[in-house]
Amino acid sequence: MAAFAKAFAGRWRIVEMDVWDKDFLDLVETAHLTFKGAADGEIAFGALKGFLDVRYGTRDGLACAEHQREAGSTGGDGEPIGTLHFS
Repeated sequence: MAAFAKAFAGRWRIVEMDVWDKDFLDLVETAHLTFKGAADGEIAFGALKGFLDVRYGTRDGLACAEHQREAGSTGGDGEPIGTLHFS
């Protein structure tokens, strides 16, 4: 596993999002992102639970993990739809 992947490995609590309040985030289970392996992850918040295709690297000099939709899925074009940064 690459060093960047190791830096993000584990379960991370989602404590804030731009659109939804905390009550919604934890509606079904504790909102979280989980990173495991070289490119696998999952996300859960509200009534959503899904799997992520994750790419690790740097952006603006900081380690980052980007998750993507699959190309061809509704609204998906393979472009990053979320980025997590460590500073």
